[in-house]
Amino acid sequence: MRKQPWLPSNNSATQKSWNRRKHARFPLCLLLFFGLLILSVPASAAAPRPTPPRHQLDIAFDLQSHRLIGTSRITIPAQTAVTISLANLEIMQFDLDGVTLQTSEHVVLPSAPHDQHVAIRFHTSYAGNRADTLNGLIDPSGIALTGFWHPRLDTDCQYALTAAIPKHFAAIAEAEEISDTLSGNIRTVRFLFEHPLPGLNFVAGPYVVEEEPIGPGQTLYSYFFAEDRELAAGYRKKTIEYLKRYQELVGPYPYKRFSIVEN
Repeated sequence: MRKQPWLPSNNSATQKSWNRRKHARFPLCLLLFFGLLILSVPASAAAPRPTPPRHQLDIAFDLQSHRLIGTSRITIPAQTAVTISLANLEIMQFDLDGVTLQTSEHVVLPSAPHDQHVAIRFHTSYAGNRADTLNGLIDPSGIALTGFWHPRLDTDCQYALTAAIPKHFAAIAEAEEISDTLSGNIRTVRFLFEHPLPGLNFVAGPYVVEEEPIGPGQTLYSYFFAEDRELAAGYRKKTIEYLKRYQELVGPYPYKRFSIVEN
């Protein structure tokens, strides 16, 4: 994960939380500051760019088996060549414009005079080894996915993500719009972010979610486990101080959400 100007550096609150939990059964691995992870120039001020591919991801989990099952639907604009990386994924099916193709770790798609439509069914798994959480975690205590956990293009995409998780979980990914619905024991969470990104991160767990406004139409969220809930207000206060400090240096924070996520 690249360090970004919007991400607060480590501080005493992090150390206190670690000291409290390092002897617990499940230690606090890290605290992610999800300022959408991508501080960039707001779209209105940025130079015009070609229309990016659109990438719809739908994912579900078998937590006991540490397994993710997913579908990618990618629309590639006309006159756009892309390479799709399938590294670390087991591909069940790869279709281009309705035709099933054989795949390798990297699939090169030349440009075409029309939009191209790719559909990929895939799965991946992470051994339930908590010593290796930097590579990802899928187990009944929570989910943390970064890096190459989904098909990735060699260019930025506009992403939409739908995730099916246990009803007692809350989830966060890069998004300006998040909605969820409940059906039985499943919570379906939808994330929409219109700014192009190289890929998505995804974290879910039994969080206590709290929020407070930080500007017109902007909200600061904290996602903390119940045993650390009393730390959340202090983290939000400190984050607001950082945001004010960096806004003085680089201008207004350009997104609707800023989320602090215990992982």
